[in-house]
Amino acid sequence: MQRVKFPVLSVALYVLAGLIALYTIWAATYSFRYVSDMVAAEQLVISGNEFEIASFHMRNFAQYAVFAVILFALGRILQVRLPATVDGEYQASSYMEILDEEADAEVDEDTAADAAEAETTDLAQNVAE
Repeated sequence: MQRVKFPVLSVALYVLAGLIALYTIWAATYSFRYVSDMVAAEQLVISGNEFEIASFHMRNFAQYAVFAVILFALGRILQVRLPATVDGEYQASSYMEILDEEADAEVDEDTAADAAEAETTDLAQNVAE
């Protein structure tokens, strides 16, 4: 069975994204509870204060949700772009890498054909002399 190893930086970004997502949920719960308590105590009237309430939520937890999404996306990008290893051997992680490997093989074949042609030309010149 082959075991695929993920890039360490990608895993670290996933862990950070998860921790920030947990903090976001905790902060959102606190933020909504605080606004609800203020409305229940009649210290805050929602009508006419929608912008202030939305701004309060944005300051308290929304930016962390954006950070978690960005960190998760960066981790995914690194996981896709960096070659993964399977039991110590690198595997092609994209279609472009496969095409590059095929192009390198064609260049090697062309080089071998050119060398054979040059050798034939040299032999023909030596025979003519």
